[in-house]
Amino acid sequence: MIGIAKGESSGSALYWRYQLEVPVDDTIYHITLDDWMFLFDDKRLFNKTEMTKFGFKVGEIILYIEKLD
Repeated sequence: MIGIAKGESSGSALYWRYQLEVPVDDTIYHITLDDWMFLFDDKRLFNKTEMTKFGFKVGEIILYIEKLD
């Protein structure tokens, strides 16, 4: 991660934005991540992250996390 992540939360939603160093071969790219997390209940979380470079979308991460008993 580069620098400090900035974000805010409201209710069960959390948004934060940060930059990440991504090494590819002999080059390091600085990618911006816009990260949204939504807590459905005490066992389920949905996370969607959009990755951009120079304002262009270069990737997306979608996670569904469920706590098992």
